[in-house]
Formats: sequence, C-alpha cells, structure tokens
Amino acid sequence: MDPRGDREADQYEVFETAREVGVGFLVRVAGAAAKRGAHLGHKGSVKKRALAELARSLKPRGEPRRLRLRARPGQAARDAVLRVAWSPITVWAPRIEGRAAWEQAWVVRVWEPDPPEGVKALEWVLLTSEPVASAEEAWEKVDWYGHRWLIEEYHKGLKTGCAAEKRQLEDAEALKPLVAVLAIMATQLLELKEHARTTPQRPALEVASEDHVRTLALLRRRDPQKMTVREFWMEVAKLGGFAGRKSDGNPGWITTWAGWHDLDLMVAGARLARIGERSG
Repeated sequence: MDPRGDREADQYEVFETAREVGVGFLVRVAGAAAKRGAHLGHKGSVKKRALAELARSLKPRGEPRRLRLRARPGQAARDAVLRVAWSPITVWAPRIEGRAAWEQAWVVRVWEPDPPEGVKALEWVLLTSEPVASAEEAWEKVDWYGHRWLIEEYHKGLKTGCAAEKRQLEDAEALKPLVAVLAIMATQLLELKEHARTTPQRPALEVASEDHVRTLALLRRRDPQKMTVREFWMEVAKLGGFAGRKSDGNPGWITTWAGWHDLDLMVAGARLARIGERSG
C-alpha cells in the first residue's frame, strides 16, 4: 500500500494520481482539507458535508486500544487510550473541468476521548483507498499511519543528510540514478541509526560491513570485536563533525552522513591498498 502521506499529502491530485498509476493511498486529513466536501457511503448523494465533520459524527466501534506515543519536543512519551470509527466515504472533487466527480474511499477516525489534564487529545482522521470492514482492519490502517515517523526519518536522511535536492543537475533523468544511489545510503544510515537506538549494545559487526567497522576501529584504536553499534554510530558522526558531548544529544543527519562519506572513502582506499598488495 503506497504512497502513505501526512497532512501535506492530502491533496486531491494525490488521489487522482494514485488511481491512475494503480496504487493505493493512506493520508491524514487536516487543515483546509478537513473541510473538503464529502458524503458517507459509496452511493450517489446530492448532500455533502465537511469530511472531518462526517468523520466526527461516526460512533466508536470495537474495543478501546492503548497506544504508546513517542516523545516529542515539549511532550514526554505517554500511553493513550484510543477509540476508532470508520465508514466508506465519497470525497467530492474540486470544481475544475475535466476532473472526476468524486473519489470513493474509506475514512478512519481514531481519537482519545479522555486525555490527561492539560494535554491535547490525539486525533487522526485518515482517508484511505484500502477497504475497511472491521475494527481489525481499521486498527491496521492506524498502525500504518503510526509508522509515518520512520518514513519521515528516511526522507530526512535523503534530503538533509544526503542533500539530494541540492545536487546541481539540470534534468530529472540525470537526477534519477543519483537518487537511486543516495536512497541506498539513506536506508543504510537509517538502519544504523535505528539499531543504535533500539539495540545499542549489539556488536557493530552484525550491522555494518566488516571493512567499515575495522577501518573505524583502527582509526580510533579500538577493538572491532568489542565495538557496539551505538559506539560505531557515534564515532561515524564524530568523523562528520559531531562533538559528542553529553549535552549534545544524538547526532543529526548532516554530521552522520558527512562522517559516513569520509569513512566510505577510507574503506575504498583500504580496499585499493589490499588489491595493490596482492597485485605486487
């Protein structure tokens, strides 16, 4: 099911394009798009209401569910007890000549009826092309959207770390192979970052290539067999300019990518040296 999107993806053009190329969509409805005209069900109707208003008119179904919310700036991690509701829905197209009259989809609303005092209640109104006929399928769509932060991190790595948008290429065809290469690097760095967060004591040799770990360990005068994945990640970032003080927090994408770029060059040099030794 792809593409998935956050609020910026809630544009009617996204729905049209997804239909044209034969893929599904899952987006969060918010802002001006929440007022988009729609009606419940997939049958024709002459009466329309705001999409978000319709979603909020739906009664909760199924059992409540507890969700662990990740920490955000100014807000600690916490558990939220959520309810869910869903319905088939028809979204009306903007009044622009040549467009389809409507888009048939499903709306899923998940919300927190009783948030802690002083905390803004969680609410997501999701619009999807994927059928929703049960509480299980509704929660499945909520889980999909809950993983958006990982997709956002990947795009940060690609855009901020690898600076894909700053490459001075003149046309899209020249950009495509570059993005393909950078996408692999962004994925590798994201995997490294997640292992450093979730399994920090895991041996670095189980996550990164032996050449990368041994080269960095040699540079830092460390035992590659004892280097953990978090230590490896931090040392990579230090190569890129990360100070690594206690008050600095975790490395960002720019220093991580810069360090990985330098380490890659060292590894390439070491490999060439070994080839030269064998040839000699």
